[in-house]
Amino acid sequence: MTSPAPSTSLRAAFLAPRSFALLALALVLAAAFAGLGQWQIARAIEQGTVVARPTERTVPLTSVAEPAHQQTDASVGQKVATRGRLVPADTVIVGDRLNDDATMFLVEYRVESATSTDSTHAAHDVTRHL
Repeated sequence: MTSPAPSTSLRAAFLAPRSFALLALALVLAAAFAGLGQWQIARAIEQGTVVARPTERTVPLTSVAEPAHQQTDASVGQKVATRGRLVPADTVIVGDRLNDDATMFLVEYRVESATSTDSTHAAHDVTRHL
């Protein structure tokens, strides 16, 4: 036995109020996602601006970082100079690191230096690529 054909036509189904409500919901969602996409692109462009900092000039370490304080964005990549004593027990060497298809070593060591404000010792972690 064959089933009888549906009584409503395709045109009548598309013109039903429920179809218009679903179409309106789909358009609202599409507009919302388009707006979120525009916002995301604007934020990416805003955050992608490069702030020029003179990182190639060597400055004293104490002007960039202080012991037991968090580093700031301005200190990243800054060349610094300090005097102190190397702490050999705190030296870590990580080998076979790839950087632009070249094998290199990453050396992290601790330097203890007397601060200029008092006679206490401060410890600074230093990372170098060799």
